[in-house]
Amino acid sequence: MPNCLSVDRELLNKLIYGAAIDRRHTQDTAVMPDVWFALGEEPDGEIDLLLTPLRGSSPGKVHDALRAAVGAGRRRPRGSARPRNPMLAYNESNVAIRLNLEQMVRHIFPITYWWQRNMRALSGMKAADILAWVNKEGSGEEHSNCVWMLQLLGTLVHARSRPRPRGARAKTSLSEIPPPEAWAEQVAELLTPIAKGRDGDYGLVWGVYMNRDAAVSCWDSMKTTKADAAIRLFDLRANRLTWAVLDTGIDATHPAFRLRKADGKLASKGRKHASSISRVRRTFDFTNVREILSEGGSRRRSQELVRRITRGLPIDWSLLVDQIEIPHDSGYRGPGHPHGTHVAGILAGDWRPGEPGMEDEDEELIGVCRDLNLYDVRVLNEAGTGDEFSIIAAMQFLRHLNTMERRPAVQGVNLSLSIPHDVRNFACGRTPACDEAERLIANGVVTVAAAGNEGYSDRVHTASGVAAYNSISITDPGNAQNVITVGATHRREPHTYGVSFFSSRGPTGDGRKKPDLVAPGEKIYAPVPGELYERKDGTSMAAPHVSGAAALLMSRHEELVGEPMRIKQILTSTATDLGREHDFQGAGLLDICRALQSI
Repeated sequence: MPNCLSVDRELLNKLIYGAAIDRRHTQDTAVMPDVWFALGEEPDGEIDLLLTPLRGSSPGKVHDALRAAVGAGRRRPRGSARPRNPMLAYNESNVAIRLNLEQMVRHIFPITYWWQRNMRALSGMKAADILAWVNKEGSGEEHSNCVWMLQLLGTLVHARSRPRPRGARAKTSLSEIPPPEAWAEQVAELLTPIAKGRDGDYGLVWGVYMNRDAAVSCWDSMKTTKADAAIRLFDLRANRLTWAVLDTGIDATHPAFRLRKADGKLASKGRKHASSISRVRRTFDFTNVREILSEGGSRRRSQELVRRITRGLPIDWSLLVDQIEIPHDSGYRGPGHPHGTHVAGILAGDWRPGEPGMEDEDEELIGVCRDLNLYDVRVLNEAGTGDEFSIIAAMQFLRHLNTMERRPAVQGVNLSLSIPHDVRNFACGRTPACDEAERLIANGVVTVAAAGNEGYSDRVHTASGVAAYNSISITDPGNAQNVITVGATHRREPHTYGVSFFSSRGPTGDGRKKPDLVAPGEKIYAPVPGELYERKDGTSMAAPHVSGAAALLMSRHEELVGEPMRIKQILTSTATDLGREHDFQGAGLLDICRALQSI
């Protein structure tokens, strides 16, 4: 809870987006609206930011500039208070840092292209200058932009200076724009240290984003997608392929992922730990990668890694492997959250009656691609949450792995996670996470993402008294153009029940057609840690069906390896029309047998 007044969201809407006659175009500024909304909720608090370098700059250069500005990594004088750790870290495309309003204005604004091109007039302004600027009759885009910024900053610093009143009936938010006289002195304190900069100096930073939170978004579904018929008809083997599951983690000790002998029986552990004879070939933990990449990170880092970070040099992922890889040995620890294991089970589980945990069962739990190899890439923690920086870093690491070997280590990636996207923020499909997904696809990796579970709104419309559906509700990275974005349908009767009520709907915020297709995502049974299985719902469960289908295509036609766009075209062109709107169903229901027969 903030110690000061917050700013009413409707007031921030008015300030950020403006009136109808002079509406703000948010792409004109470096700072995205969700950053301002976060500051409005807690003006005296800190926010977690993700910075995109200007073309020609680099994350390392931005890191160095901020390190010098905020003192990250510096030794504090003896007896002084310990400063808050800004968790300054960078990967191949972005810089993450935790700052408050004052630090953002003083340290980030001056190194943005936007400030150098449009806001330099505000640098070093005194209170009298601010009042004269705001009150004078001005014209032109520069004057309009600067007055807008002064009013926005003024409202935030004014709220920050007002103690939060106590009492149940006390008004705890600022709902009116304060006059310039109430905040000019405080804004001047923010702007005074900012130098104008030299002509032609366009800064280092292009965009300032929130480091957004991510969250986790029998087998009758095998028949629904015709995976069972396809496997029998074509006698497919996918044991030469590997799929990375970016999620909460896969239990490598689970019998559903155990290697099998030639007679079909589970491989014997012998003296080996169960995870060492698993089709989960490697496990990487990215939930703490930001700490590792910050100067105050793990003490186990190599001297070369520390040297590169402190000098802002490009990330060498090979130096991080021993920091992020979880060995499959006697010290192996499985995930604390079931979601990733469940998703992996839909994709590649193979669990039969009579085996450990299935002694009393009559039916098997078989995934779409039952002999597929897996990489467990943990980007969500034991609570099922994570952040955009970690997900981006994991995708960059997978690209690194693929460039290190003659044959790519990973042929596909499954992202059954959801990063909410506010369509007013910035260009849809061009967020940091979406851009990284596009780079992964350009690297030849099939990338499948859940559409999200934002299709249903709990908000009740007073006129009708009923809730409604949300259009334009696809989440990132599903908004990326070339990602295969998957919505959900009923596991057994998709023609009757259509698209699941919770499944996010298109189009994208900029009018592109999404989702790309749908797959079973309701009441799906699959393995979870502890030799157990559970039933779960969500587009998270639909996505691995499509990942499995892509793997089967590659196992049948090896020339499709490294051709993610061709695979997407095959899967969407052979989908079965459910007779629903494209914004609901995309191209229709996944049909694996038809996809295989089409080539």
